[in-house]
Amino acid sequence: MSVTRRRFIQSVGLFGLVAIRSWSLTETTIADLQVQTLSDGTMRFPNQFAVANEHDAPSAIKAMRAAGFTGDSFDVPLNVTVLRREKKVILFDAGSGPDFLPGTGFQ
Repeated sequence: MSVTRRRFIQSVGLFGLVAIRSWSLTETTIADLQVQTLSDGTMRFPNQFAVANEHDAPSAIKAMRAAGFTGDSFDVPLNVTVLRREKKVILFDAGSGPDFLPGTGFQ
């Protein structure tokens, strides 16, 4: 049986988080809502991806450097968020699957 992202997310709900790879789980409670965010990878983009047009590139790259971004690219985290209230569960952003980009999805 192959492990898909969907099957993994279902397993997390049924059996708890299993350490298969380096996952990051964040949880918080707001009133009677439980919010869980599971980070499952990143997407890497060149710095120019954050620039609206070439005219803005120098100031945008300068701002990125001031914010601590070094190098020629940056990583954007990919997360799955679950909202729980009593017996109700809402899954946000079920993902794009393992073949979207290298480093994304359950591989």
